[in-house]
Amino acid sequence: MRAWDYPKDRVVIVCTQCRRRGEYSKERFLELVGRDTALPDALRIIAESCPKSGKDGNILHDRCKAHYQGL
Repeated sequence: MRAWDYPKDRVVIVCTQCRRRGEYSKERFLELVGRDTALPDALRIIAESCPKSGKDGNILHDRCKAHYQGL
C-alpha cells in the first residue's frame, strides 16, 4: 500500500514507546512523504526525528514503536 492509498482523510501516527503523536491531513502527509512512498517507509520518514528511531544505535527493545493509529 502506498501513501496515496491511505484510506482516511486524516493520518494519525502514534508511538507507544515515547507517547509522541502526530496528526496530518492526507494532503500534508503526501507532501511530507511523497505520493508513491510505501506506507512502512512513510512511517519511517515521519518518525525520523524520534530520539528512539534507531539512528544512534539504540538497542532493539528501546526503539521507536510508531504506528498508524486506526489501521
